This record gives sequence, C-alpha cells and structure tokens, in this order.
Amino acid sequence: MTLNAHPLLIFVGSRRAGRHLHLDRLLTSHPDVFAPVRTITTRSQELPGDDVWFDRMPSQRVSRFNTNQMLTHFSEGKSLFFIMRSRVREVCDAGYTPLVGMTPLGLERLESRPDTVREFPLRTVFLQPADPQEFCERLVREGGLDQKTAEDETQRAVRLSTIPPSVKHTPSIVPISGTFNDVDLVDQAIASIMPP
Repeated sequence: MTLNAHPLLIFVGSRRAGRHLHLDRLLTSHPDVFAPVRTITTRSQELPGDDVWFDRMPSQRVSRFNTNQMLTHFSEGKSLFFIMRSRVREVCDAGYTPLVGMTPLGLERLESRPDTVREFPLRTVFLQPADPQEFCERLVREGGLDQKTAEDETQRAVRLSTIPPSVKHTPSIVPISGTFNDVDLVDQAIASIMPP
C-alpha cells in the first residue's frame, strides 16, 4: 500500500529532447494538478528555466546528506544531482502530483530502493529520439547548432533516454522528433499512465 495517492511523474531524457519543455508545459497548463520537485545540483552553470527546477549547492556541502534522505542521486558530467525524499512528500502533502526530471541512472537508483517505490508510485516518460539522424539535422536546421555540437547533443539525448535493464516498472516511451507533434505524443502518454 502506498502512503500517498499522488504518483511521481518522471521525465527521463535530455533538455534537447524536450524534458524541460514538457515539464514546464505541464506546470504552466495545469498549475492546480502539478508542482515541481526542486533538484539539488552542484552544477554551477545556470540554464534558462533552472530557477523553477534546481537549487544549487557547492560540492563541498554534499557530504551533509545521507542516502536515506535522498529519493535518488545521479551524476551528469562532473555535476551531481540529488532529489530529496522530503521535497517529494511536501508536494504530495500539498495535494499536487510531483514533477521531476532525471537521467536513466537516477531512475535506476530510485527503483533499486523498495521503500521508495512503495512510498511513491512511479509514472515515467522516456523521451527518445525516434531517428537520431533526423533529430541531429533538426538541431542544426531549427536549433541553430553547428554540426559537431548537434551530433554531440544527439548522442547525449540518445544516452539520456536509454532504459536501464534493471528498471522494473513499464515506462511509457515517446519517440520524439523535435517537432510540435511531440506535444500530442507526450500528452497521450501521460493520459495513458496517470490516474483519472
């Protein structure tokens, strides 16, 4: 039996694959249903929209946390990311469905803790580039990236949308193309996995 009725809605993928775009979109279009879970990060670079989703912390202060306080933790490059259990509870206790973005490693670590899975029912949407070549070309053509950067970002998007073999629940997989059609596909996926 779960301790709360609100599932944790997780988006897995890269920014370029639309992870933050869809998180922000849900938050804006349904502020009475969804609320963000702020992730603690050691990443110093601030990107547009980070103020809603992240709190920054110097890496020297990370040792003050113990893993029992964390829902999950993961790294991306040299940066660490922590999602605190108490922050998810706060969102649920306020009557909202918690929204969070993470990497496949973060989800894998989250699912490896049976206490967490019992406490928070998981609903996961993986944003996977349907055709990496087309995705890369779109980043060049519409995203204004040079070819090398677009190739690197495409590889990152593919890597950050790969489902780990140890993931136990069945995630929803959205084959994204980087167009407005993705919005309809994501909405259909969410409608199929969220309680009515």
